[in-house]
Amino acid sequence: MKDSAISKRIIVSRDTRTFIMNAFKCKEKAVWAALNFHTDSPLAQRIRSLALQRGGVLVDGNTPKAEPVYDTANHTMMQSISDSVVIVVNFTDGTACLLDSGKVVDKLITPSIEDFMQMQQRAQKLAESHN
Repeated sequence: MKDSAISKRIIVSRDTRTFIMNAFKCKEKAVWAALNFHTDSPLAQRIRSLALQRGGVLVDGNTPKAEPVYDTANHTMMQSISDSVVIVVNFTDGTACLLDSGKVVDKLITPSIEDFMQMQQRAQKLAESHN
């Protein structure tokens, strides 16, 4: 196993994990090992493929490193990816907005963790496109 495989994983909901266990008639341990790239058998490859088809998010260690800043008075969280690319979450209405130079380029309403991580990846690519 390569060192880079340690941080590489596919994040899915509990429902998706259960669906995969039922689809392949396997145990949770097999699904966990496949989604965390600890195994690379044909079954593990099929598990990863199905997980991605069902909305799983591949995390490969390249997620934004920006620390979120919480403004509890205004019920918001802001994660600056670059000088111009920012994600703002409003906890009052449940929205997450991806901003580029102050303009909303994407908006999610009550996003799942998978949705939010995909937004972070889009934000990172957008920031890199400005370089």
